[in-house]
Amino acid sequence: PERRGAAPLGTAAERIELRGVRYGEVFRDLDLQIAGGERVAVIGGNGAGKSTLLRLVAGILDPDEGSVRLGGEDIRTRRWADVRGAFAMVAPDLSLLRGSLRLNLTYGAGKVEPAELELVLGQCHLDALVKRLPDGLDTRLAENGQGLSTGERARVAIARALLSRPRILLLDEAEANLDRTARAALDAVVAGFAGTVVYITHDPVRLRQADRVLAISAGQVEALDVGAAAGLLRQGQGGGLRLVS
Repeated sequence: PERRGAAPLGTAAERIELRGVRYGEVFRDLDLQIAGGERVAVIGGNGAGKSTLLRLVAGILDPDEGSVRLGGEDIRTRRWADVRGAFAMVAPDLSLLRGSLRLNLTYGAGKVEPAELELVLGQCHLDALVKRLPDGLDTRLAENGQGLSTGERARVAIARALLSRPRILLLDEAEANLDRTARAALDAVVAGFAGTVVYITHDPVRLRQADRVLAISAGQVEALDVGAAAGLLRQGQGGGLRLVS
């Protein structure tokens, strides 16, 4: 159906439901509920469907059958702008734009007040980078952020996500190849984010931030407690789950 909607999605949009979702050969008859404000970690083997799950939740992919709902509303009945505005996704392959650091931070965020920008720069440990660059926030970045470290590029991507003011933060293996500073920034963001966080991880330590862990295997999603999930990740395989980091 055409996405239409009326009133903007409010804080109820933090609640996510998948009802009878089928998507290709990845998921069949998947039911899942994530409460507003939850921190949910997702684990599973390579190709299990972790990234597919996040993209279904965000409305980037449409299920072949079933529905994805935010705050009880099927996202296919809402305007795409409303759905897109509820989410921010961070992934290790997110490209930076050719332009200023300020543009890269505020792209898609609308009007950003200086105090809000300063706060997010601090949360993402980007203060030192801004001071180091010759023109600060107005320094032009090379294509794909060449000249910045992997950790700096990751922190810029995290800051951009926060400045878009999402209700739901999706982290698609955002921890990959991060340095210590970027990992600390990511941990702080997950802990302090006001809405719902769903994140893919291969790190047993990062599971400690989760309220709940979802393990994906053979098209099924199983809820595990944090201790059991950490044990599976350390073993690499167990409980019928092919968890390969």
